Amino acid sequence: MWVNMVKSPADLKYAEIIGSMCQDCLSIQPEIMGHVPFDSGVEPAISQMMPFPLYQKKSRAMAGLDQTALRLVKESRVL
Repeated sequence: MWVNMVKSPADLKYAEIIGSMCQDCLSIQPEIMGHVPFDSGVEPAISQMMPFPLYQKKSRAMAGLDQTALRLVKESRVL
């Protein structure tokens, strides 16, 4: 699970709440794989109908995606 548009550490609590609900209702515990910080540069990319990584290659949101992608690659090699 990823947490999107994180503005503050308090926003990460939503993932914990969703994880708890999944455990209670579905008997599964999703793993929090990472988060994408809020980035004001994403909105202009959307209005230009362009993927934000192409619109603004160096951004907080892109850094969050990069970190999560690296984690996924590392963990997939362990399997």
